[in-house]
Amino acid sequence: EEQQQMVAEYRAVVQEHMKLFDRYTYLHSKLAHIKKMIEDRDAQVWQLYYANSNDMNNGTRNIDNSAYGGGGLRY
Repeated sequence: EEQQQMVAEYRAVVQEHMKLFDRYTYLHSKLAHIKKMIEDRDAQVWQLYYANSNDMNNGTRNIDNSAYGGGGLRY
């Protein structure tokens, strides 16, 4: 009787553990997916930034900054 009780409790604990582990695995993969999406978006933003900051005519980059008198410093 007592042993059956202990076995039942043990099984319940194992089941709970498996549920938590499944949840952990699910959340971990979800987090990895979100991280990847952020990295991809980040890469897109930088690509756009460089595409826009490149002068298509002569391949130089323009910095239009008031600190440089807004003169479109070229380098």
